[in-house]
Amino acid sequence: ISFGVVTAGPSSSHWRVEASAFNGREPDEHRTGFDLAALDSFSGRVTIRPRPSLAIQASAGRIESAEQDFANGPRYDITRVTASAQYEHGRLAGTIAWGANTERGQQTHAGLAEANVTLGHGAAFGRAEINGKPSHSLHIHEQPGAILTVGKLQAGYVHYLRAVRGLQMGLGASGSAALVPASIRPNYDGVGFGLAVF
Repeated sequence: ISFGVVTAGPSSSHWRVEASAFNGREPDEHRTGFDLAALDSFSGRVTIRPRPSLAIQASAGRIESAEQDFANGPRYDITRVTASAQYEHGRLAGTIAWGANTERGQQTHAGLAEANVTLGHGAAFGRAEINGKPSHSLHIHEQPGAILTVGKLQAGYVHYLRAVRGLQMGLGASGSAALVPASIRPNYDGVGFGLAVF
């Protein structure tokens, strides 16, 4: 979402090292304009591919004036660290990832695991994620300074139809459940369950 990114670095078939400078400020709500600014933020990433089916990466960055709790409110900086592994072989593709933000003197963590398995003319998929969120990000003003753990579980299946002229459609469904701490469930009207058909 940044307006302005410069990235460079060396690479080979088994590894890549890259560094970026970018504008860390999030764009405003007027999506038809350009929010150009100085390249005041930076990040670096190392990716290794020990085998064709596996890619592992770690990255870190400093994002200046990134977040804003409300319109015209003050912006604050974020230091972010991530690591992930992606595996793809045969019918299975999967990812595990972790990330941490340090902002306003607080550190929060997030993790996810997701997988996709091809089964004949369809595919089953699942995802689990968990996040530590500062109370102000969730608009929970009764617990100032608290880090609240929220998450989501999702699973589904898609059946692929016969391809026509290079275009393949699919029909599927998924179910999901939100994981919300008991202390804030009244703010969100309980725990959310979802069903999607696509």
